[in-house]
Amino acid sequence: SKVLLFLLDPLLATTPMNFLSLALLSASVGLRMNIPRISVLTKRDLDREGAKRIAEWSRDTAVFEEALSKTKDSEQYSLYSELFRGIRKLSFGMDLYPVSSTTQEGLIALVGELARLFRGGEELND
Repeated sequence: SKVLLFLLDPLLATTPMNFLSLALLSASVGLRMNIPRISVLTKRDLDREGAKRIAEWSRDTAVFEEALSKTKDSEQYSLYSELFRGIRKLSFGMDLYPVSSTTQEGLIALVGELARLFRGGEELND
């Protein structure tokens, strides 16, 4: 079995539009590769508030749209909002797994998701 880990750098997703661009790229790569995809928010330890904000955008359309409304005019807001809703509606959403390779935070949840995909939830062996 294979799985695609799409690594999302929080330093690139500082605005709702940048986050949406990465969500579209992730969905595109996932469609092209035609294998299960997990989106991983890296460097969680470098900017905890930024990582928290990005994770909230990925989970809650209303939070994303509120942040988007502060940065875009009404026409652009409508377009970007509909794109984001479409991604989520088609299950290409950005369920993120925030991790840090430095502090090891979030790795248990990521390994758990990998186990779920590969073994139906059973522990992965070395």
